[in-house]
Formats: sequence, structure tokens, C-alpha cells
Amino acid sequence: MDVLNLFASPITEFFRCLIPPLKRQIDYIVHCERTLEQLRKKLEDLENTRDDVQRRVDIAKRNIQSIRGVVEAWLQRVGKETNNPNPEDTIVGLRVSDEVEGMINQQFCRGWCSCCSGSRYHLGRKAEKKMVIIDQLLNEGRSFDDVSDPFYPGSTEDEGTHLIGVYGMGGVGKTTLINQVAKQVKEENIFDEVAITTVSQNVDLKRMQNEIAEMLGLTQLTGMDNISARAALLSKRLKQEKRILVILDDLWSTNLNLSDVGIPYGENYHKGCKVVITTRILDVCNSLRSQTNISVAVLSEEESWHLFKRNAGDEADSPVLQSVAKEIVKECGGLPVALVTLGRALRNKDKVVWDDAAIQLKRSNFPCIDEGMNSAVFASIKLSYDYLSYEMIKKCFLFCCLFPEDHKIHMHELMVYAIGDYGILEDSETLTQASVRLHAIVEKLLAYCLLLGNKTESGSYVVWMHDIIRDVAILIASQEGNGFFVKAGAGLSDWPERIRLLSSTSITGGECLRRLSLMENRISVLPEEPELPDLLSLSLNGNRSLRKIPDSFFRSMTSLATLDLTSTDISVIGNLKNLVILSKRWDVGESGNNGSNVISLAEVASLPCLTNLVLKIFNEQMITTEDPKHGRFEIEFSNGHDLLTNEQWDSKCCLYQVSHPVSISIKVLVRRVRKLIISRCFVLKSMGQLEVGFNNLRDLYIEKCHDMEYFMNMAEEEIPRTALVALKELKISSMNKLKYIFYGPMPIGFIDNLTVLKVKECKEMVSCFGPNLVKRVPNLEELEVAYCGMLKDVFHLETGSSTSLLINNDQKEINAAAIFSKLRSIVLSSLPILETIWKGEIPFRFLENLKRIDVKHCDKLRCLFSSSMARNLKQLEKLEVGFCKSMVKLISSSSSSDKHHQIMSVDADHQDQVQLMIFFPNLKHLKIRGCDSLEQLWDGNNSTVLDCPLEYLEVVRCKNLKILFSHQCTLQLKEIVGDSEEWFQGLEWEDSSDKLQMQPLFKFPLLLVFYVFYLLVHFHLPNYKNQIESNFCEFPIVMEPMNYQ
Repeated sequence: MDVLNLFASPITEFFRCLIPPLKRQIDYIVHCERTLEQLRKKLEDLENTRDDVQRRVDIAKRNIQSIRGVVEAWLQRVGKETNNPNPEDTIVGLRVSDEVEGMINQQFCRGWCSCCSGSRYHLGRKAEKKMVIIDQLLNEGRSFDDVSDPFYPGSTEDEGTHLIGVYGMGGVGKTTLINQVAKQVKEENIFDEVAITTVSQNVDLKRMQNEIAEMLGLTQLTGMDNISARAALLSKRLKQEKRILVILDDLWSTNLNLSDVGIPYGENYHKGCKVVITTRILDVCNSLRSQTNISVAVLSEEESWHLFKRNAGDEADSPVLQSVAKEIVKECGGLPVALVTLGRALRNKDKVVWDDAAIQLKRSNFPCIDEGMNSAVFASIKLSYDYLSYEMIKKCFLFCCLFPEDHKIHMHELMVYAIGDYGILEDSETLTQASVRLHAIVEKLLAYCLLLGNKTESGSYVVWMHDIIRDVAILIASQEGNGFFVKAGAGLSDWPERIRLLSSTSITGGECLRRLSLMENRISVLPEEPELPDLLSLSLNGNRSLRKIPDSFFRSMTSLATLDLTSTDISVIGNLKNLVILSKRWDVGESGNNGSNVISLAEVASLPCLTNLVLKIFNEQMITTEDPKHGRFEIEFSNGHDLLTNEQWDSKCCLYQVSHPVSISIKVLVRRVRKLIISRCFVLKSMGQLEVGFNNLRDLYIEKCHDMEYFMNMAEEEIPRTALVALKELKISSMNKLKYIFYGPMPIGFIDNLTVLKVKECKEMVSCFGPNLVKRVPNLEELEVAYCGMLKDVFHLETGSSTSLLINNDQKEINAAAIFSKLRSIVLSSLPILETIWKGEIPFRFLENLKRIDVKHCDKLRCLFSSSMARNLKQLEKLEVGFCKSMVKLISSSSSSDKHHQIMSVDADHQDQVQLMIFFPNLKHLKIRGCDSLEQLWDGNNSTVLDCPLEYLEVVRCKNLKILFSHQCTLQLKEIVGDSEEWFQGLEWEDSSDKLQMQPLFKFPLLLVFYVFYLLVHFHLPNYKNQIESNFCEFPIVMEPMNYQ
């Protein structure tokens, strides 16, 4: 027994050690299929982790960040690189062979034959070893909190760095980019002021100075002619700003000296002034010694396709059109201006049109193209023009090229030429109809992206042409029987010799001259009698040295219908029997003889066909007191200052520093005026002091009357009840002492027709709508209040307004009337002490038709709506909130003041009351920016309170907002814009499926806007830079996708 025991113990220990490895070897054979299946699942996990890390790396690279070495090494190990030193560690190497997998799947090795058992053993053993490697890679990949380090350009460390150059070929999107940057830095308060001017090929220093001065509120340049003196004054003004950005767009000349403009530069450098330029030529950047140059390249093939499809529509991706659409995109050469214009032109067109476009682009060999213009660009714009459906739209497009390059064209300027052309507005019986028609035409051109533009405060358009589109338009206009000759802003000193040679003969191929534009030149002498019998319009606007027209100049112009002599020194016009439009400014200097320059409206009225009159007069004593009989007139009194008012004119009178009491001349005109502009009339305490009737007044704009405390003081002045009965638009701006708009008891019906109210820069105003005004504006549709530093509330409502119930789905109002039921839009901006928008109890049906709310830079506003207020907004479609530092939530739970008028649901059978929780049932657009304190959108369960057709969602710089809402509540959502991929991944979701459904909708920011903004921040704000470096993932900027539209 001792002997047996002696051997038993080692033998037992031997088998104890032998069995586990033996079992493991047997498991390789027995559990081969299970092991392989586990391997497949782990490989899928590794591939998903790799894709996630790679996506984060791609985002970091687009944002100019440096990828960490450990991350790159990990990606290489799990990647498919052929030069990987350890190919067995790659996903390719980790896969089992396709041959063996095929055998396993076909069950050829399910038996226990020795051959198959050997194969199963080796396959199972290999799979187990690979899973160990995969587990290591998975753990490492999942541990990457950050995949990159921020990139910081070295040049930004130099405090002397202050000029960035942005360059690239025409049509690539430089101006769009820089406008995005300007918008961004202004919204983020990186700079106190942002001034933009367009330089163009023919440098006009005076115009550039005026544009910069206007943006800075510098009025002293008006009336100054000496360029050097103007530059010195502008430079002094720029140096007053601690943080100012000046953008010079579209530079061409390498000889431009910024000091000649008035921009502190070189020896006069001011570190608070930063400059960004855009140009097509890198040498221009180098000539200005820019510290950083950014190249804007053409779009990649993928980017081009997405941009084209965005404008042409999803039909471009259809099986019928995709191939030809790809050909068109390729021919556009990655140029946004070509892709956008042609995409818009082809939208909803038949396939035969698409095929024709592709053929025309391939044949794009146009000998008439100017040097430097891309043939694909010309062809795409020409095709877009050809596809315009009506001749009147084509004519209106060509009229826009009559104006100088980069000129902002106001609708009243375009109307001058449209009315004079009987083919465009001939069906319009009234001028109002003509205006509506012209607006419709312009909207069509904007939709085709052949014009750029935006709406003014009055709702009218201001449009302009991209310089490349204008070049193409001029080429088209000079051909094809159009008869245009355009040399606007060309720097001419003499009447063009080519017109002398043309006389009444052809321009090209037998076409007669019909439209002649010589705007903004330096012509001082006109020929005696040019033979231009077919000329319809003549534009000499801006030739300031032109003082005399020869007696015989108009003799042969028997067809002339439109004459623009604005900003010339001509006083005698002559007899023009067919003249329909006359635009003229009488400017008498100190040495002028006022007696010989008195304007008689009766004399002007002797022109038999004249129906539209525009006069600008620098002295109210220069006009006699006849009542103008023309259907539309604009007369401006400005005492040596140009009001720069470019609103559409319709019986308008402008008063600038007019004396008090008002002269008889002005009273005569004001009696009929529909639009009135009052500026810098410092003696006025209120409008009642003018002592004139305003029964016909529809639009009133009043600014910089710094002694005015009340717009209307009903408590102390006797004002007729009908004084403003026709008033529709009231705009008040820059009134330093204004406390209230209307003070004292207001008569019923006093301003019942007011539809638009805009108040800006009234530093002392404490309330916008007091209890006396709330019920006196039943037809108000638009409200805008901005830069009113003392404003504490907007709507001051009375208590005890109303209570209402929803009984059996029927709304019944109790003791309430609809207040602001027609208000469609509310815009509130830069109101630093505003604590509440709606003060008092919210009545039932309050703002029931409101469609848009935009609130920005209201630092003390903690909440936007109460829940009861939010339920009223059943028609709200667009909600934007930005940079409200104290805002904690958009919608708060009902306060004690709300409970008296909550909307309740009462079941007829059970009488159970359940509070309704559905907000914004028609909301389509939600944008929230820069609200760092925002923790939640509203109280309660988010998924139960939002049920709307939301299409666009943007949330940026809201670092404490972690919960949005369920995807089921927003099934129509098309796009989500956020700070970064990290932001999206950090959101909390009630249901993990919401994240999967919303992930494809997330859009990434634009690299170049980020880069330029980033450089500007580093150039200017070192403390801001440190904040960025400490937490780069929360980089405080908003980067919108490039909008080439």
C-alpha cells in the first residue's frame, strides 16, 4: 500500500495537470462551430469600433487637429494596410480562411473522421488565439476618449499678425465663406464691429470709405471730397475700436495701399483692427504681406455631387437621370457657382433637357469668353439663362447687369428700367401691380440663383449679381438682339469712342443700341448729337463732374423712356416727350446760387409722359410749393447730407435736420406723402410738434432725433384721432432719450392699421407694450426690438385677463378677447436686462397665430415660455434662441399666475381633468445656440410634450443640454446640426433606437469657416485661445454648412 500510495500521488497530480490542456485541445474539435461563431461576432464588434474611431479621426482631420500616435498605430493594426508589419493583427489576418469556413458551413467536416478532426482542431485552436488578440484590440479601441490634439497655427502667436488672405478661383465660394465668418464673429461677440466692403477690379476708394463708415455709423465723411482727409478720419475712427474686423472682398490690384483707404496698416498698425481679404490672385495676398493665406479649392467629386443634388432635387439620383446628372456635375469642374445655377435650372425638367445640358456643356467652346473665365462656368450660367421660362424674366436678369459690379440693387432702382420697358410690366394696370409683378420676377431669379439678395426691413428685396454671373450677363446682353452697352463703373473719363463709331448702326451683327449704362464714371463732357434713335434707357448716374448737357444731345433719342441723372450736376433737362422715368438730385453747394436753382415742380411736370419722379434736394428753400401731381414721387430734403435711404419709393418725403417750425414747402408735400423719413431733427420732442397732418401716411421711419422722449405724447398734446389712421409700418431707431412709444391715453382706432413695428437702439426705453397699447394694435403682424439696454419687458399684460376650458373638445372663452391674434413674427435681440417677455397673466388665444420667434443675446432671460403660454402657440413654425447666458429651459412648468387660465381637457363621461401636454404642433425649425446654462428644453417627460413636423434641428454650444426628444415625436426630421460628433455621441437617449435613427441626419460643420474663425480668435483674443486649448471639444463657435444658395 505504501508503494501504491507512493506512486498514486504523482500519477494523480500528473493527470490533474494533463486533463485541462487535454480538455482544451478536445474543445478545439468539439466546439469548433461555436468558437467560430464567437469569432465572427467579436470581429463585427471590432469592425464597428474601428469604424467609429475612424469617423472621429476623419472629423478631427477636417478640423485641423493632430491625430494621436497611439490611435494611428491602433488603426494600422486593425486596418487593411498592405505595409503593416504584423499582417496577422489586421482584420484581414484575423479572419479564418474562406475555404475552411465554406467547409464548415456546408457541414463537410461535421463527422469525426481523422482527417476532418485534424482540420477542426487546427481551425478551433487558431480561432481561440485570434479572439485573445481581438479582445485586446477592442479594449484598447474603446479606451480612446480623445483621438486627436488641437492644431494651433504658429503665426497666430505673433501679436503683430493681423491680416488673413483668402484666395481661390472665381466662383469657388470665397465671398460665401467670408460672409459666414462675419456672421459668426458678430454673433459670438468676438469683435465689437464688423465692416465689409467690396473692392472689385476698378478700385473706388471713396465708395469703399463710405461703405465702411456707414457700418461704423461715421457720418462726418459726408460732404468731404479729399480722399486723404477722409482716410485720416476713417483711420482715427477705426483706432477707437478695441476689437474690429474689416473685410475687403474681391481684391484684384497688387498696388492697393490699405492706408489710402483709411485702414490702420503698416506703420499705423492698430492691434485691435484685424483684416481679412478675398482675392483670386495669391500675389495680392503677398503684396499686402498677409501672415496667413488660405486657399479655397474647388469641391471634390463627392461634394460636387451633393451640392448639385441639393439644388437639382433628389430626382438627380433617380435611375433615369443619375448617369447624365453625373456627367453634368463632372463638366462643372467642382465650381459651386456652376453647380448651383445649373442645378436650379434643371430642377423638375424633363430628361431631354438634362441630356441637352450635358451636350452643351461638353461643347462649351465659346470664343467670346473673357480671359480667366472658366468655360464650364459660362456654359452653366448661359444654360440657366436659356432655361428661364419667360422673356420678361430674362429681361429683368439682364437689367441687373446695367449696374456696377457688386452694386446692391434696390427694387426701386430696378423698377425704373422695368417700367420703361413696355414688354415687362405691360399687363400691370397700376404701379402697385407692377411692383408685385417685379417682386415675383426677382424671387424667380433668386430661386434660380442667378441673383443673390436678401429682404430689407420693409419686406422689399435688395439684390446683386455674383461678379462672374454679371460678366456672363453682359456678354449675353451685348448679343442676341438685346442691344446693351454696359461700361458701368469702368473708370471712364470720356464718352466711349465705341459709341461714337456705332452711332445708329449695329453693336454686333446688326443689333441697334437700346440700353446704355455709363453709371459711376468720371465723364464730364457729352457729345453734341449722338445718333441713337432706338435708345430706350440712358444711365449717367454717378458722373459727378457732368454739369451740362448739350442742347442737341437728346435730339435723336426719340425713343428714350428712362433717364437717370442721379448724382450729376445737371440742372437743365430739355424736352423729352416720351420720358416716363426721371431720377435726379439737385445738389447746391455753399457757392451755389440758390436763386437760380429753385426747382419748380410745375416745370418738371411739363414732361408729358412723366409718371415717376425722384428728386433729392439739399435745401428745403430750393423748391416751390406746387403740389406734385405725379403718381409716385420721392423728394428728399437733407441739408447737405445723403440719407442713404434706398427703400422702394412711393410718394416719399425725407426730412434731415429740418428746421422747426416746418416750412410751407415741406407741409405741402407731407399732405400727400405715404412714406416719411425723419432723421436728426434734434429739436423735436414728439411727432406732434410737426403740426402737419399724416392722414395718408403708411410708412414712417424716424431715427437719431435725440431729444425725443415720446413718439406721441397724448397726455400733453392735442393729436387728432385720425392722425395715423393709415399707418402700417413704424420704425424707430437710435433715439437716445425715447422712453415710451405712446404716452398717455390712446383713442380707439388711433393705430388700428399698424402691421409692422421695429424699435432699435433706444437706450432709455423701459417697456414696449404697456397696458394702454396692448389692445390698440389689433392688426400687428411683425415686431422687432433690439439694442434697448433698459428694456425690462416687452408685453406688459393686465391681470385677470381670462380663463378658458376645453370642454368636450370645444373651446369656450371666458371674459377674454383675442390679443395680438394677427402677430406672425417676434424678433428680440441684445436686450441685456430683459427678465421676462410676457409680464402678467397670459390671456386665452394670446399670439394664437404666431409663426416665428427669434430671441438672441438676452442675458438675464431664464425662461422663454410658461407651459400655458407655450400651448397657445399652435401655429409656431420657427423658433430660434441664441446666446442667452442665463436661460435654463425654454418652457417652464406653469407658475401660480398661470393656473387661473390653464387649458384643461374635461371628459364628458368621467369628468376627469387631464392637463394637455402637447406643445408647438406645427414647429418645423428649431435652432438653439450658445445657451450654456440650458439644462432641458422643458419640464417633464420630453417625449410626451412634443409632437410636431420638425424638419431642422440645430443645437450648438449648449454643453449642459444632454437630452433632446424621441425620434418618434419628430418623424419628419431631415437635418441635425451640432458642435461635433463627440457632442452627438454624448447625448442621453430614452431609447437607444432613437440614436440610431437620428445618426444619419447629423451634419458636420464647415471646415473653412472654422479655420478662418479659429485664426481670427487666435489673432485677437489670447484668453479666448486658452479657453479653447483647455477644452477643445467645447470650442465655442457655430459652424454652419456652406450655403451656396
